[in-house]
Amino acid sequence: MTKQQATDDEINPADDTADDELDTMLDTDDVQKAREWFRVKVRTKGLKVALNALIDVAADSKAPAPARATAGTSLMRAAGAFSKAEEEALEAKPVDQMTQAEMTRELAKLRARRLRNERIIRRASSVEDEDDEDKDVGGVFG
Repeated sequence: MTKQQATDDEINPADDTADDELDTMLDTDDVQKAREWFRVKVRTKGLKVALNALIDVAADSKAPAPARATAGTSLMRAAGAFSKAEEEALEAKPVDQMTQAEMTRELAKLRARRLRNERIIRRASSVEDEDDEDKDVGGVFG
């Protein structure tokens, strides 16, 4: 038995209870209950299966390079390695531990972010206003 088969056997017992549960859910008229069952399965067993598969492929030196690269990238993305917010959060220093210069830089970053957000909001508002004006005069073909 290979490492992958052992992992699958641990996750998917041979008693077919998952299949029976699925059949029961598909036969029910309660769509909301069936969807909730599906979400729970995907977020528990599905997540475990997917994670194990990614780890196995990324670690398998005989797997094709594109498959290993994709698996490795997926694992890193799941770990937050490519998230700028995650990176910034890791680098963030509590305010009470910052020097005056660090606080000044952080304040400048926050002000710049606020200005960018305000510009985005103004642009979105002006586009909405233009759309409203087009509607008032009958649109493009009015």
